[in-house]
Amino acid sequence: MTNSNTGITSLSYPDNLASRTDVSGTSKTWGGVYHFPKALMSKLPYDMTFSVFLNRSENFKPDAARISLAGLPIPNASGTTTEYGFTATALNDKISLKVDWFKTIVKNASLGETDGNSIAGLGSNAYFIADGTIWGYGWAAALQDGLEGKTPNTNYWDYGAGSGYATGSAQYIATNAYSQQIVNAWLNLPVPDSFFASYNVTPTIIPSLAKASGQLDSAFTAGYNDLTAPNEGGGSNFGDHQTTVDNLSKGVEVELTTQLMRNWNVTLNYSHVDATHEDIDPAAQAFISQITGFMNGPGGQIRMWCNTCTGNLLGADWNSSIVAPFTVQLNDQGHAAPEVAPWRLNLITTYTFDRGPIKGVFVGGALRVEAARILGYKYDPNFKNVNSTDPNYANVLAVTEGGLNVNEPFYGSEDTHVDGWIGYTRKVYRNVNWRIQLNLHSIGEKDHLFASAVEPDGSLALARIQQGMGWTLENSFDF
Repeated sequence: MTNSNTGITSLSYPDNLASRTDVSGTSKTWGGVYHFPKALMSKLPYDMTFSVFLNRSENFKPDAARISLAGLPIPNASGTTTEYGFTATALNDKISLKVDWFKTIVKNASLGETDGNSIAGLGSNAYFIADGTIWGYGWAAALQDGLEGKTPNTNYWDYGAGSGYATGSAQYIATNAYSQQIVNAWLNLPVPDSFFASYNVTPTIIPSLAKASGQLDSAFTAGYNDLTAPNEGGGSNFGDHQTTVDNLSKGVEVELTTQLMRNWNVTLNYSHVDATHEDIDPAAQAFISQITGFMNGPGGQIRMWCNTCTGNLLGADWNSSIVAPFTVQLNDQGHAAPEVAPWRLNLITTYTFDRGPIKGVFVGGALRVEAARILGYKYDPNFKNVNSTDPNYANVLAVTEGGLNVNEPFYGSEDTHVDGWIGYTRKVYRNVNWRIQLNLHSIGEKDHLFASAVEPDGSLALARIQQGMGWTLENSFDF
């Protein structure tokens, strides 16, 4: 801290042992291969061999501490992979075929991390999780003070006037009776005391203090001035809240290697994967469902920025800013994961000259192809939330008609590139080999933009720079 007399700031930072977290676990990997006996394989033509294999691994990621939308710790990610398949060769290993089936599930993987206003990957309006809640708390505190006659010369507390009722009328009195329900809702705001502090918002609010005293302004630890209410607060540096997901990937990989001639090799590799999100963060689901119920009840009836104005209700903005993007994630469960290529194809070939004046020269090329990826989803005003029959989403049901339809994805284009290389190798001294190689990447291409996300109407939202043709020169000595 800085000394107020000298202006010197100490660089001695005490080690807070209470802030440490210890994580331990065990990673296990095992596998086995069975080669069919030569006595059996000798009965087959073309010098065939055949073997089968099975591998399984379990591991965990001792990651830095992560926190949920509610500001509570998130368990570390863990994964399990199972793969099995076979390898067959023929013609004295000049032809080799390997087929590998695999299945990987990663639990508690990061689905979305906080980046600027996009808290936990929920989009540019996700700041509303923190700011909308602390604003509402300040307005509700002003409302309570107003009902108790503590806020002269301010219109934030006068909820009844927002409906155009005359002061003292039956409608005004009834509306202000409902205002007490709003206050009671905020006194029982369903968040832990760590919630506001975890988002770095100001002022500091501890909800349990208000619940204990029955006065919302007592939750403001730095004090609350009734004459200058409301104290909206807020922030823009939200830490690193995350949502998690169980990622499931399963598929098959096929690799065929052939030696067409003594000095000509060709390899073909093809992989197909079905990648899906299987279980969107149960903690985030519970939190958003609970706060959505709160925001669609009395707690969300605070009129934003001015209770005598005709602006949006707090709950309405919560529904559009938070519930809408989170519903897309919920509906995406079990569907093909966006931005993941479902298949890849690589073809690689090299020819080496082993005689004549160009002995030692080799040339080769490669074809790389990736399937089109999902870049976004179409907006459908009649889209129904598929979770509407699940009682766990009862609070979300009323606000999810219309939205991004995960059954109507927008796809990008296939990504195809051609590479080439030429080189020379020779022995320069006893067991010392010299090798020089020129590589050309993405032959014939220029730097260009490649779509990576689209808007709900199909127009471009985000693009990445695709590098055009380039080259590298490698020079090495092996001994």
